[in-house]
Amino acid sequence: MLRQSTVAFALLLAGSAHAQVLSFSDQTAASQIDATYEISTGSISLPQFMFAGGAVGDFDRDGDPDVFILSGGHAPDRLYINNADGTFTDRAAAWGVDLMHVGAGASVADYDNDGDLDLYVTSVGPESGFLENDRHLLYRNNGDSTFTDVALEAGVRKSAPADPDGFSSTWGDYDMDGDLDLFVAGWMDEVNGERLFRNNGPDGEGLVTFTDVTDELTDLASIPVYGFSPTFQDMNADGYPELVIAADFITSQYLRNDGGTGFTNITAASGTGLDENGMGATTGDFNNDGLVDWYVTAIWSAGGNKLYMNQGDHVYEEVSVEAGVNQGGWGWGAAAVDIDNDGDLDILETNGWNLIDNPSYLFLNNLDGTFTESAVALGMNHVTQGRSILLLDHDSDGDVDIVFLSHFDPAYLFQNDLTKDTGAGWLRVRLDNCGRGDLTPDGVGAHLELTAAGVTQHRWITAAPSYVGQGEMVAHFGLDDATSIDELRITWPNGFSRVLSAPDMNQSVVVTANPADVRAPWGALDITDVLGFMDDWVHARASADLGVPAGVFNFTDIVAYLQAFGRSCR
Repeated sequence: MLRQSTVAFALLLAGSAHAQVLSFSDQTAASQIDATYEISTGSISLPQFMFAGGAVGDFDRDGDPDVFILSGGHAPDRLYINNADGTFTDRAAAWGVDLMHVGAGASVADYDNDGDLDLYVTSVGPESGFLENDRHLLYRNNGDSTFTDVALEAGVRKSAPADPDGFSSTWGDYDMDGDLDLFVAGWMDEVNGERLFRNNGPDGEGLVTFTDVTDELTDLASIPVYGFSPTFQDMNADGYPELVIAADFITSQYLRNDGGTGFTNITAASGTGLDENGMGATTGDFNNDGLVDWYVTAIWSAGGNKLYMNQGDHVYEEVSVEAGVNQGGWGWGAAAVDIDNDGDLDILETNGWNLIDNPSYLFLNNLDGTFTESAVALGMNHVTQGRSILLLDHDSDGDVDIVFLSHFDPAYLFQNDLTKDTGAGWLRVRLDNCGRGDLTPDGVGAHLELTAAGVTQHRWITAAPSYVGQGEMVAHFGLDDATSIDELRITWPNGFSRVLSAPDMNQSVVVTANPADVRAPWGALDITDVLGFMDDWVHARASADLGVPAGVFNFTDIVAYLQAFGRSCR
């Protein structure tokens, strides 16, 4: 108790310097989220006790996040639609996703580029608990508050060829053709469990299909990999995402993307793969140097978590002990987020084992290479068989809330009360590709750079799991004590860029791929955009530099703007 009080006092002093007081409150009951993951037979066996997944997405595109949670077979899966008043209503039956089965994990992406978020679910069989292959689900969003399972037609109903397998899944554009490809990690089949599916785009009838290109493009079938948490992430800023996999039994992998033509395994050369039991993972820029780092959870008694700091050119330094994030109990899900809106990324981790409860951890970034564990001191007292972490701003107040998913335990919603207490500065950004075929839907893989008060923060949009679960595909920036934003620069993987000059603070914005969309209300073109462009053009701001030659503000910028305005978005 003394340590907790000391941490709380130190955080209060730090918060007072920036007018920020971080605290959490358990809003599970008030939110009406009442899901529990449990196997229907009551038995505990491999691999079921490692499951408890879900995903967050704005499935009805009304501007607030909804939550899908797997139930494990004892009850139907849940789809909680956000009521925009702090509560959710389960609409799984109406939407057609109330299946009873042993679900493993879930991920979200607009794989068919129609503007609606779709849902991929890994599963190992029916509610009876008997393991079966060929059970995964690809719920295509019909845009009318219903889903249709098209996994069989799309070619992704199973991942491992023979064994009932499939844990976390992730989406990314590995070949930079504008559509989203799928990777599924497997633990049961250590040779064939990892599967890479290329998105073939729509056929003549509009059906999007996938082709398994694992053996063609990777060496994963030649080495044992007990995969848990894969991530597509561009680690060297060339536009092509690498594939990094947190995996069990010292089999984590770092695969370099060779320009979309294949992947080269450089795990040893990169200095990664040192985790003895890699389980969950998250990526982000933890030291604000513009390079993507990689955090992998593991078992404390077997070497603990690993924090791989990017040194450039696919070389990493492992610093978990020095940073104070090595000790995490029996680690599972992880997430990188600026939880206190102070301008740097913190680390969340949830933990537990078969019938053994562990506390979840919150490592606050001190931005000096170290972190301070602060969960209980700040009111986030979560002790369960934790598995997954889902990040979302459920109440749209500008700070990030947390849903913890656990095995044989209820889901918990911890509300971040930071902005309710102090109004700490922030900006949240969602990307819209306007249906363009050359730009990834929702900006997956895009790099966002926000400059304020002389500091540039870096965020990337990913469709990556924490472990069998995925949070919002939104870039969240905390603004510390900044009073204004200088610039927000967004770069899609193919190099297409949008620049917003001096956007207002404390708002959620949708930045579209249409350069004519320069002022709120975002996503709608009107006279405010025209006036805003002219103001940017007169003041020679980067957002108005649309013509040729670049860097010169002339009549070609105005012509380019008018053409873009005429195209609209969707």
